[in-house]
Amino acid sequence: MCIKNMRIAAFFILVLVSSSLLAAKSDNYLKNPAARKAYLEKMLKELCTEIGPHSVFDTTAFRKVSDAVKREMKSSGLEVLSDEYSFKGWKLLEKPLFTTGGNAIPVAVCHGSCTPPPDGVRGTAQQVYFKEYNKTLYTLTDKNGNICLHLIPHGPPGTAAAPMPFTSAIPLVDSSVNEYPDVFEKESKVPVVMIGSADLPVLEKAVKEKTEVYCNFKTVYVPKMKSQSIAGTLRGKRRDEILLIGHLDTVYDSPGANDNTATVIMLMMLLFSRVNVSQDMTITVLATSGEEYGKLGAWSYLKRREREGTLKDIKFALNFDSMTWGDKQLLLNSTNEMLLEIVAESKKRLGYDVSIDNIRKDFYLDAAPFFNAGIPALYINTRGLPIEEIYRLYHHPADVPASVRPEFVEKWYLLFDQALNILQSNGSLK
Repeated sequence: MCIKNMRIAAFFILVLVSSSLLAAKSDNYLKNPAARKAYLEKMLKELCTEIGPHSVFDTTAFRKVSDAVKREMKSSGLEVLSDEYSFKGWKLLEKPLFTTGGNAIPVAVCHGSCTPPPDGVRGTAQQVYFKEYNKTLYTLTDKNGNICLHLIPHGPPGTAAAPMPFTSAIPLVDSSVNEYPDVFEKESKVPVVMIGSADLPVLEKAVKEKTEVYCNFKTVYVPKMKSQSIAGTLRGKRRDEILLIGHLDTVYDSPGANDNTATVIMLMMLLFSRVNVSQDMTITVLATSGEEYGKLGAWSYLKRREREGTLKDIKFALNFDSMTWGDKQLLLNSTNEMLLEIVAESKKRLGYDVSIDNIRKDFYLDAAPFFNAGIPALYINTRGLPIEEIYRLYHHPADVPASVRPEFVEKWYLLFDQALNILQSNGSLK
């Protein structure tokens, strides 16, 4: 055989081997609990340990995690789309220093907060109750009587401070700003920080004794940032589509293993296990960016589907959020009775002893843009861990892979695999 023919033969052998490996991965990949646990731990290590916090504002870190998700989707045989968009961003440049009576207290800067003056702010603290919002905040008033800092209490007793959006302080801004891509179009005029309930007694003492309080940190608004959400699609016999959504971004100082990286991995596994299995409906997993900062990625993807004329294909939008906060309770938000019944039927078929609560009908987060477009939507969260444990992890640096319970992922994987089977049969509960 001549050299040229040998090279051609080698090329075709390589193609056949590669195809066989992909088929083997698709056919056998993640078909048992041990394989799924190993895959979960492998991906958590890469995304949360090796890369770490991946806020939408940390463009380098988020690009790394989104590229990893894209790689996994492609290698499993999905059609992969990167939906890129630009937005007005924000960054914390210097961590906060907060003292009262000379003693430092840990606080967390609300993402989106403006920066204090170069020398920081000083003054006396007051407790203020806003009746119209049923919220109690603390404010810092300077020597001229001007409010120079807002402090927002966070969590149940014993909770440390954690970053939240400045829109959490409803009196400070128009909350509708959190519904549109330009999340910081209305910038905060007063610096805003979160204070954990564990440190409230110290602050309350400062209020009572009128002790001087000092705070300083540095932030900046960035006129134009870029990010992307990753969509992986498995084509079915029909164009009718089920959209499974999970946010891939974290807050700025948390690895986000529970909120929400483990959930995105679970959704990927749900889809990967269906490759090379005939599907009636098309299924897409959308790993969004910017959920923590105004649902940026979800809005961008909705607009993309509108432009392409394919939004009408999406028949259901299911948003999965923090599926590892427990295995005893499903917190559902939906106005669609069929979707609620499918979850209940899936629980029944598996014999799960879990409670299902439709707690609010107006809370969808990344599914909100699709719900507002008239698409039947469902928001899903979980509970079961002690609330103190959840708040110890929620938006904190402690939210690392070791805190994720693989058995929770497995439990909800099986339930929503069952739910997808029912949806594929046109919602038939028979």
